[in-house]
Amino acid sequence: MQIEIYFDNQPWSGMTACYIVMVGPDGKRTICKPMRMEFEPLELNGTNRRDPSLEFGPVLRHNNFFEALVAGLARAGYKQESNDIGELTATKKHLEDFRKLIFHKENITSGDR
Repeated sequence: MQIEIYFDNQPWSGMTACYIVMVGPDGKRTICKPMRMEFEPLELNGTNRRDPSLEFGPVLRHNNFFEALVAGLARAGYKQESNDIGELTATKKHLEDFRKLIFHKENITSGDR
């Protein structure tokens, strides 16, 4: 079985619809029933133990649920903020400076960056 997750942004209503679909080995598709996300007060004094909001059993965990969630979010345009691209660019410039020094024996000054 494989899981697919789709998001439908509805800017006119401020809503985002989420569809969780399971594809069986025979190609048959099933859809997860609607779930309501309702919030209630949480007292932090430790007197009211709560059940988890969501639990993921072996069927979901072993059938790519989290990978499908990440892929669905990316398809819908939701991306994790990351500084990795900036760091990668700086590393590339640093390596290029080393190549210039080693292979071309050019002087590298702070103005070259």
